Amino acid sequence: MKYVDFFKHVFPFSKLAERDLITVAENCSEMECKKGEIIFSQGEAYKGHLFVVFHGLVELRLKGDKIVILGYRGEGDLLGEDAFVSGDNYSYEAYAVEETKLLAIPDKVLERFSAKYPFFYSFIASLITKRLEVFFKELSEVKDTKHVPSFFTKRLGEVFRYRKPIYVFDDVHVKDIAKIMDREKVSAVLVIDRNETIKGIVTERDIIVKFLSRNYGDTAKAVMSFPLIKKKLQDSCYEAVVEMIKKGIRHVVVEDEGKILGIVELTDLMEDEAVAYLGILTDIERAKSLKDIKRHSYQIVKLIEGLLQSGISAREICEIITYINDETTKKVIELTIEEVGRPPCDFCFMVLGSHGRKEQTIRTDQDNALIYEDADASEYFKVLADRLINALDAVGFSKCPAKVMVSNEEWRGTHQEWMRRLHDLFVNPVPEKILRFSIIFDRRVLWGNQNMESDFQKAFEEGVQEHPGFIARLGKIASEKKPPIGIFGNFIVEKSGEHKNELDVKLRAVLPIVESVRVLCLVHGITKTNTFERLEELKNKGALPEDLANEVYFAYDFILKLRLKNHIRLINEGKQPHNYINPNRLENIERKLLKECFAAIYKIQREALKQSGGIYVV
Repeated sequence: MKYVDFFKHVFPFSKLAERDLITVAENCSEMECKKGEIIFSQGEAYKGHLFVVFHGLVELRLKGDKIVILGYRGEGDLLGEDAFVSGDNYSYEAYAVEETKLLAIPDKVLERFSAKYPFFYSFIASLITKRLEVFFKELSEVKDTKHVPSFFTKRLGEVFRYRKPIYVFDDVHVKDIAKIMDREKVSAVLVIDRNETIKGIVTERDIIVKFLSRNYGDTAKAVMSFPLIKKKLQDSCYEAVVEMIKKGIRHVVVEDEGKILGIVELTDLMEDEAVAYLGILTDIERAKSLKDIKRHSYQIVKLIEGLLQSGISAREICEIITYINDETTKKVIELTIEEVGRPPCDFCFMVLGSHGRKEQTIRTDQDNALIYEDADASEYFKVLADRLINALDAVGFSKCPAKVMVSNEEWRGTHQEWMRRLHDLFVNPVPEKILRFSIIFDRRVLWGNQNMESDFQKAFEEGVQEHPGFIARLGKIASEKKPPIGIFGNFIVEKSGEHKNELDVKLRAVLPIVESVRVLCLVHGITKTNTFERLEELKNKGALPEDLANEVYFAYDFILKLRLKNHIRLINEGKQPHNYINPNRLENIERKLLKECFAAIYKIQREALKQSGGIYVV
């Protein structure tokens, strides 16, 4: 009874019934740890308990050639959850930073709650997914930290060193600015007007290029660069570098809650992996032919392989992949237009599906659509579309087997033609048609007139409001792809053929999450396309319980990472990437987590069906 009140304030114990909470409190034992004591070692056999920090601080370490700090656990945090779930040895070392008291709960006590409180086990599994999953498989791969591309994991706050920024008024002479920069040992100053409003930045490069060339004036206002690029401490280094390269600048202003903290230079952010990444982007930008673009495929695979080792989330990896694919596609469009000739009217090229959601893994099939302004230009856009699809195929984007591409006249047309297609979809929503056109709900403009897509979105929203039964049908379809898990918790795999003993993670895990979350967003009028952003928005609006939103978020990230690892493995084996995985090839912890992911999929499918007005069929 001694620790009942404590557990009442520790999630997930706080959600247990009173009598079960008492059972936990009565069966836990105390463990006092001195400062500097090793609570358990990496590779040590599981002690048979889940630990909860009562007071103190514990550092989690991964030991290899160098010690990697995974994080810290304080009052109310769980410890040893990886071994509790898997029953295997501890995957990291737990070190008492200060005098610490732990409560050790026998796993036999907790196991009886797994059926009664499914969220309990799911919460622990989600912790592993979020914090530690990257370190569980072949820990030796992480030993050589020289190969971890920290550039992609770092935030600006990690490289930024505070130094009070130097300000000059906009009418100060450039020669005086040069003296100030020399005295203060800085390469840039911020420019303000007499009301102390920031107007721009003057760098050494501005002075050399603009002042010494005599083509500009001789004051700060005349040579400054503007507008400023501002970044927050939480922003990633790679995003900052990409923006700096694209805009041809070498400095960004760092701010926190609107307050200017200082300036970061491009050289502060550059590391070997940054150079490699930017080299890919720079080479794509400079490409003069499709062959120039094609040769970077191998570099991209190696980049992704490094990202998987770094601990970066699947969400971030997919965003990086998508950014590279965006730039590649834009360059292909540019080269194709140069070949075909300038378009006779405005048009809008959209990427669909995983590309539209920014959730691409390596390079997937093409999925795209096109809207153009003038019906008389149909022949031009037919030629453009055919050549564009062939060009994209030539650089590594395979043609879509279902022909969801602008070369298919169903996926290009004027605004009026698209309105007719939408109308037909709403008034005659047969499953085959919904399945074929639902990919259009996950779209993003990559080239052309953004307003044309905005008009499409407005018409789509009106159609959804006028035909409420449409969403119910979508909900039913989303619930039909059941996760491949049996009633006794066994994986349901292919019984024969090329993929015997394997399961399709795209068809049975990725798509059910994507489609269910999409349905919920349609119900609540959420227009975001990225699945992670959709889940965050659903949670923020109260449209989805926080626990379920987090559970599905972590499940989706984990499944995408499994898919990425599988693709890289197949490529390294000289095979064509596919979406089938063999559960028996996974580590113990990965199999456990995958089962938890499938449980989360069942929940989100039921929720989507309930909120959309459909009926769930087991």
